[in-house]
Amino acid sequence: MTRTKADLLVLFAALIWGVAFYFQKSAMSHIGPLLFLGLRAILAAAALFPFALREWQASPTATPPIRPFALLGGAVFFTAAALQQVGIVTATVTNTSFLTALYVVVTPFLLWLLRHEWPGPRIWLASGLAFIGIWALGGGTIGAFSAGDMLIAVSSVAGHSTWWSLARRAN
Repeated sequence: MTRTKADLLVLFAALIWGVAFYFQKSAMSHIGPLLFLGLRAILAAAALFPFALREWQASPTATPPIRPFALLGGAVFFTAAALQQVGIVTATVTNTSFLTALYVVVTPFLLWLLRHEWPGPRIWLASGLAFIGIWALGGGTIGAFSAGDMLIAVSSVAGHSTWWSLARRAN
């Protein structure tokens, strides 16, 4: 794959990711957050079912047993997604996208907590700038964020940190 093609694919993925928040926010004026989440989960399950079936047929007795991790991960994902979807009701689309992206900033610190790998100076600088950006997004005060903004931030960090925890236990 050429560099240009790879860059265009990443740009396309970012476009889809960013535009999705607009449609999620629009959907909240027609249906509730949990109905939206349920419908989205049904569509995702239908899309992934053929792949899961093929994997299961190839190895019906996978080792180690994945079901407990899958159930716990599914429950955590549902909780984080529900918090985010409820938060979208009162948050702006812009705040939603930036606050959801907090998981990128949190990742090096989760690595620090889980594997005791100290983030380098560039990571500290980038994280500091990201949090300054979040502060500026709130108009220079954290108090300007709505309850929805807070729910989205919590869902981003909690969902991501729990996945890291699950991944560590699985290894």
